[in-house]
Amino acid sequence: MAARNSYSLKKIYEENNGEFIDNKEITKMIVAIPIVKPKAKEAMPFVQFIKDKVGQRGIQALDLIFNIDQRKVFVEMIEYLKGALKIDDISIESVEETSDQTLASKVVPGTPIVNFS
Repeated sequence: MAARNSYSLKKIYEENNGEFIDNKEITKMIVAIPIVKPKAKEAMPFVQFIKDKVGQRGIQALDLIFNIDQRKVFVEMIEYLKGALKIDDISIESVEETSDQTLASKVVPGTPIVNFS
């Protein structure tokens, strides 16, 4: 059985004194993970997104647990959003719930997507 690659962006950041390594090196790490390799092209924009978030918010941007319940916030705001946007209905779906796989493929953790249909 092959050894699992235990690297995460947080671990890379911490092991390099609060800096990320070059994207080419991260790409090599990603393609070395068989289950992730087919999605490597999709992974790199996410890596850059996370790097940008760390630049804005610091290392806490690498935490996997969010400090707020995003669904709860949106549910509490539904009536306001319907009025402000002058729309009749709003549906809040998690990536697991949606039937729109094209939309689901664009989702980035911590950043909701708004889709008008």
